[in-house]
Amino acid sequence: MLLLDNSFLIELEDELVKRRPGAAIALLEAHRRSAIAISIITLGEFAEGFTDPQAFGEFISRFRVVQLSRSIA
Repeated sequence: MLLLDNSFLIELEDELVKRRPGAAIALLEAHRRSAIAISIITLGEFAEGFTDPQAFGEFISRFRVVQLSRSIA
């Protein structure tokens, strides 16, 4: 499983908005068959950058949100 962090999500969103694929999209494409997730902490951090709740929900819906555990920490 790929556990993405806030910095990655910011870069990914930037690439998608600009319609200019870069390192973030390349990484996701290289791991197309992997489960992709974010932590509940990353969810909260990333939400801070959005003013539109609907846009946030649409973007974040593609990721599984995992609760914190010892192994994730």
